[in-house]
Amino acid sequence: MGKNIVAGDYKGGEIKLSLTGKKIVLIKNGLLGNTKIELNKNTVESINVIDSNTDLVLVFGLKITKVEIKFKNGKRCLANVDQAIYDQLLNLIF
Repeated sequence: MGKNIVAGDYKGGEIKLSLTGKKIVLIKNGLLGNTKIELNKNTVESINVIDSNTDLVLVFGLKITKVEIKFKNGKRCLANVDQAIYDQLLNLIF
């Protein structure tokens, strides 16, 4: 899906589903090194749905959800995630 973090502390980063589909990782490349955070109930405080784009579902068969992710380290970000990542993220946090 590309650089799907559009705002916040990890802007320009990417949220990816692992090959097995069981883990979700946030990756942010920067000048001082790379940040890699596994998203689960130990790292994520909350998720809020900002927008669910149903227009893309009708045209391309994709459902993209814009979510605000608040981390337990006090940071937060706004990301566009597809349905597979969103569903697995909910499973890992709750």
